[in-house]
Amino acid sequence: MTESTRPAIPATFGSAEWVGEGNPVFHITGLTHYARIPAEASGARRVPLVILAHGWGGNEASMWIFARLVPAGVAVVTPRAPLTLPAGDGYFWCKYFPDDQRVDAPSMVAAVKTLRHFVRTMPDVYPIDPEKIVLAGFSQGAMTGNVLALTEPEPVRGVASLAGAVPPLPPELFPAPSLNGLPVFIAHGTEDRLVPVSAAREAHDLFARLGADVTYGEYPVGHKMNSSAMNALRAWFAQVLSA
Repeated sequence: MTESTRPAIPATFGSAEWVGEGNPVFHITGLTHYARIPAEASGARRVPLVILAHGWGGNEASMWIFARLVPAGVAVVTPRAPLTLPAGDGYFWCKYFPDDQRVDAPSMVAAVKTLRHFVRTMPDVYPIDPEKIVLAGFSQGAMTGNVLALTEPEPVRGVASLAGAVPPLPPELFPAPSLNGLPVFIAHGTEDRLVPVSAAREAHDLFARLGADVTYGEYPVGHKMNSSAMNALRAWFAQVLSA
């Protein structure tokens, strides 16, 4: 995708820099992305960051509806998933089989490695506080973020799972012994036919068993978020990022 064909984000979300393959930052982080960095941020004044990871078929412009929930003074970065759909009209994180909620194991391992690297490089390329990085994902972006948080939580201050799940972990990935109070937000639609709400309940139980501080909500919608879920996420962002 060239500069002229990059996906547009709504003007109401302010200016954001698009980073594609021609930008040196891309070669450090490994993923095309949009970045909105507060004007007051600097090397001497590093700011918190929310990374918004899109779902199957989305792109780096898909998650900006959630950017309005992020507190003022917090950076927002939206990566594009590394794999391209066959038709070339969207991107995805890993191969997924929705009929039985399975993921392709090598594909999931690669996705988590890619996302982990992206998260870890943020303070290298932007004035980001490495202790205040929150990862929020929708659907497959949430699945990938959940697995990262479960298996190697150190890079993130918290994780939000929107219409997501925790897929069966391949042998190469195993949960951390304890999540030590890691803030986790889970929101899911009770009418979701793509990722059933039972997957969210299982994710809640797994995170809770490992000692995460889980905020959980079910909402009367399908594979999306309603205003109540968005308001709950806004409050969670404010709480976690001010801690």
